[in-house]
Amino acid sequence: MKVWVDGSELYPRLEKLLSRAKRSIVIQMFLWKDDGTGRAIAALLVEAADRGVFVDVTKDATGDSYELEHDFLSTKADARTPWKRFWNHPRIAVHHLSERDHTKAFIIDGKVLLLGGMNIGDEYRTEWHDYFVEIRGRRFVEGYLAGESVSSPKESLKLILNTGFHKTVRDQLTQLLQSASHRIVLEQAYLSDPAMITLLAARSREGIKVTIILPAHPDIHGHANRAALARLHREGDPHHLHIFLYPKMLHAKLVLVDRLSLFIGSANFITSSLDSMGEANVLIGQRHRYVIFKILHAIRRDLAISAPFQKQRKMWWLGQMLARMGL
Repeated sequence: MKVWVDGSELYPRLEKLLSRAKRSIVIQMFLWKDDGTGRAIAALLVEAADRGVFVDVTKDATGDSYELEHDFLSTKADARTPWKRFWNHPRIAVHHLSERDHTKAFIIDGKVLLLGGMNIGDEYRTEWHDYFVEIRGRRFVEGYLAGESVSSPKESLKLILNTGFHKTVRDQLTQLLQSASHRIVLEQAYLSDPAMITLLAARSREGIKVTIILPAHPDIHGHANRAALARLHREGDPHHLHIFLYPKMLHAKLVLVDRLSLFIGSANFITSSLDSMGEANVLIGQRHRYVIFKILHAIRRDLAISAPFQKQRKMWWLGQMLARMGL
């Protein structure tokens, strides 16, 4: 397996896989912008369909409200290239569904599965900090398509899913955080789930070094993040809990425990993500040393440019209300 750091690594790899696809491409996406990146991916899918590849796209309607302008659905009536052919190609099926599925995934020829936090859009390709993983093997592809969490102990790899049938992300994440014996590192875009905040603070009081990296200026959820940090500051052990603010937009959903176990994918540390929305994560063990080493290197770089969190003034009632709303 492989891990791709940021869109500068993911998108060239994705474009290569799409251009080489021979039989099928399956896409599950939360956001898909009508911008340069969105149109480039659509054009590659049209080219694939022209050479006989069957393309199946599911775009979750829940994400439409975050697209605002340049939204995916408006392209259905667009006569420009590539959208007209994309929506009308006989080998491209597009499903616009309201299933609250936050997953971002690509399957190429039934044997390569890519998943992570990046949507399709310019900011994910060139601006925001995020991760994607690539897994090869029909076992994991079939598990994902069936909505079943799949593990391979020999390969130290486990696919963790929230689907309409079962939710496994919160339990797996809780077990992972409870298993830490030395260190927990989080890189998260959005942090507000009360149970997770309680657990992180408790682990720091037990002597586990907890390092949290959040964006200094998130696109949304800013008040909720601030409320979470204030609570962690109050309840955590200051000798073991360290919080840093990343200067750019950090869209990652990553947990690294004891430098041995990595939990990465689409799930945020917010209640809806952990309990009700569709999500896809991977638990990666120490057998995949190169992946963990690459993540460690990325974390070190992020810490080098991040600022330590300083206790902030108490939020006024409006900020508290926005925090409760997840804003």
